Amino acid sequence: FAEYEAGYGGHVQIQIVNEGSMANFHPGLVNFQTSDVQYKPTLDRRTDPGAGAFSDYIDFSFDSSHEVAAGEEVYISYGESWFSSRAYFGNVPLSSNYLEANVVIASLVSMSGGPGAGLDEGS
Repeated sequence: FAEYEAGYGGHVQIQIVNEGSMANFHPGLVNFQTSDVQYKPTLDRRTDPGAGAFSDYIDFSFDSSHEVAAGEEVYISYGESWFSSRAYFGNVPLSSNYLEANVVIASLVSMSGGPGAGLDEGS
């Protein structure tokens, strides 16, 4: 069945219902970009009972510049305004918070004499 898993020529295309649900957001770990999406509603969300049973967004995909390993986590950017405009999420760490944390960690590492300082060989 290997030919069905990777296709001929090693290219894989899959169709996943509501593929947006398989991606996570972490500003420091973004490893995929999303394609430009088109919104083309076919049913009226106010009157058609089937509305919401499928997505009205077409041509949606995740693009990666590297080979994707089996089981690799997918991280995309929702855009930080997506979180900051929703106060009910509370304090969600954004890029600026991770940059601040990097400065703090670098400072602590520097004060300790660098990575591995004070560790005995073999411990």
